[in-house]
Amino acid sequence: MITTKPYPRRKLGAGTIIVLWVLRIYVLIAVPLVVYAFFRALHAP
Repeated sequence: MITTKPYPRRKLGAGTIIVLWVLRIYVLIAVPLVVYAFFRALHAP
């Protein structure tokens, strides 16, 4: 059964929005560190 109307977005609470922003900041810090460690490991003797 296919619905013709999509479900509306839920309003997120303040705590949920803070958690999402912390996760975004974590990813922005973690991804360059992983890339740096990967390339550093490639060039290790």
